Amino acid sequence: LDEPTNHLDIDSVQWLEDFLTYYDGAIVLVSHDRTFLDAVTKRTIEITPKKIYDIPANYSAYEEIRAERLEQQRAAATQQQKERERVQKWVDRFKSKASLASRAQSRIKYLQRMEIVEVDDQDTSSIRFHFPPAPRSGRTVVECRGVHKSYGPKQVLRGVDFAIERGEKVGFIGKNGEGKTTLARIIGALDEPTAGQCIQGQSTIVGYYAQQQADMLGGHNTVLEVMEQAAPPEMRARIRSLLGAFLFRGDDVSKKVGVLSGGEKSRLALARLLLQPANLLILDEPTNHLDMLSKEVLKEALLSYDGAMIVVSHDRDFLEGLTDRIIAFRQGTLTEYLGDVEEYVKGLKQGARPAAPPPPSSAQPSVESPVLTAAKSREDQKAKERDRKRIEKRIQDIERQIEVQEKTMKELEPQMADPELYKDAVKHHQVVRRYETCKSIVASLMEEWTSMNEQLQELV
Repeated sequence: LDEPTNHLDIDSVQWLEDFLTYYDGAIVLVSHDRTFLDAVTKRTIEITPKKIYDIPANYSAYEEIRAERLEQQRAAATQQQKERERVQKWVDRFKSKASLASRAQSRIKYLQRMEIVEVDDQDTSSIRFHFPPAPRSGRTVVECRGVHKSYGPKQVLRGVDFAIERGEKVGFIGKNGEGKTTLARIIGALDEPTAGQCIQGQSTIVGYYAQQQADMLGGHNTVLEVMEQAAPPEMRARIRSLLGAFLFRGDDVSKKVGVLSGGEKSRLALARLLLQPANLLILDEPTNHLDMLSKEVLKEALLSYDGAMIVVSHDRDFLEGLTDRIIAFRQGTLTEYLGDVEEYVKGLKQGARPAAPPPPSSAQPSVESPVLTAAKSREDQKAKERDRKRIEKRIQDIERQIEVQEKTMKELEPQMADPELYKDAVKHHQVVRRYETCKSIVASLMEEWTSMNEQLQELV
């Protein structure tokens, strides 16, 4: 399966994840969805310019193993270099003395025979950027009242009420075709509602990114021309350095947009977004075509961004820890989940989505022979083993989520202890709310962790 989660909504990704977890055959999977890889895979193949590593672990565990391997390689290479320098100094000192010439030659051969410790090359090429500080906006950045939207006879949004405050980060999720992009476009004043209204607050400045924009940059223009057309006069001097931060360097800026890959177009569209400061970012599937390292950089930039943000995404790992609340779209209406995407996924796991097909089983005959009884026993054992693996995977996932939330809480605690925070009522409210949300999520995850472990004990 090559990038099977691209363009799937979260419900479909969760369904596919469960189906592959139960699947008895072999799976070869190419994906940039970390959460999906962690849930489905047991081996990770790393291909480097000189070697291929076969790691018996999922992606997150592989990252830890790889980091440890690189650290060991660097330490061994450093130690070897010190040894080479020590021996070379000895040779240089005594090679001219007749009595020690033979030993010096022996040391030279020792150096020549020494197999150089190689350190694996690291691909550190990734976008590097921060969003410019958000201009001050009114407290309410956008407010939607009774929004309806129809395309012919199909009604996509039904009486939607929605508001986002200064500095708030909101995720839009749900099945494809449920109106996520439609509402995002209406909020960004790129589309009109059939009825109702969306009112932008005082001094609201919208920065909008969508994959469709990346695909419509103009194939005949060069990378540099695309940026120059969008740049205000005061930013023109910084265009080349900004392009360099998004890996367009040297002759790359003269490339025609029409020959760029999907990932390069996405990077160019993101670079254009930085040309003008905004206090409301609307990002529609921003991680499509981005590699894992670039996704992490984008997420860090958004976490440090001080403006309001709406992100439409199906990428669970990207959304985890990023948002203050999640808005789920279903049949034209909105449901709010405080915190990040895990609260929504938890609802899916408790039965809010179609069940994955169960493992195939044969009809049972009325009278079982010893052979059929043995076969049934084996099938029961297999089913039990599948349940055990599924629960173990979920426990690992919960533990990782708890670690993420606790890390966020730890980062927020110094802010909460800073007296300066309490001078800004809005920021104080945001920090405390985010801390309490993390705390609530940890408590919920701990309950599920306890339940999962109890189920696991019953299977042992």
